[in-house]
Amino acid sequence: MMNYSLLDNGVDSLRAAYESLDSFSNQHDGTNHNLKDAIIFLNHGIEILLKLILKKHSPALMFTDLKAYQKAKMEMKKKQKEDVFEVDPTLRTITLEEALARVEYLCDIEIPNSFRRMFITLINNEIKLCIMVLV
Repeated sequence: MMNYSLLDNGVDSLRAAYESLDSFSNQHDGTNHNLKDAIIFLNHGIEILLKLILKKHSPALMFTDLKAYQKAKMEMKKKQKEDVFEVDPTLRTITLEEALARVEYLCDIEIPNSFRRMFITLINNEIKLCIMVLV
């Protein structure tokens, strides 16, 4: 099991995005995967860092199902485990879009429209690139 903190994980993905973009800009033919990787890594890094903000407000904000998280948290404390995933590995965290909305509306952090548009563009491009790879 990897022991990355949310901060380390997010920063690592942003670094990988930068390196992929750098490789893409330094080469021409056959580097489309670098652009795809950059978008995916950038998307992931931003999502993880938004989840870090949510975790600082309340770890529950990172999860799709609050009741399932609460149940796992109670079980974790009973069994003296260190992580909710140890008692319920089926727990799921929220998407980038949901993380953005929760940071803005549940943590009261203003997200500028230009930044929001960038997120939506990233999400749409990641979806398009994944479809292109599958076809």
